[in-house]
Amino acid sequence: MARSLEAVRQALWLVDSKLSSEDAQAYRQMLSAVAERVAQAAKEGGFMGFGGEQVSAQEKVVIEQLGELLGRAGAGASPSPDGSGNAG
Repeated sequence: MARSLEAVRQALWLVDSKLSSEDAQAYRQMLSAVAERVAQAAKEGGFMGFGGEQVSAQEKVVIEQLGELLGRAGAGASPSPDGSGNAG
């Protein structure tokens, strides 16, 4: 999970550095929508389609972390791809 979020952070850095702020915001909204749809695609647990939960606890945690990452990405200057804040 941490590696996936790191990859998203790096992609956001690239998007923010190359695209207009409007396009970068659209990209963040698309990522959020895809994460929500994937999490809701199938129930976890249950038996033969009965019971279970639509979005698992782990999926909820990842969606929350992704939301925090997506929110920070649009706020001011973006950190470098390694997260240090250094340009190189």
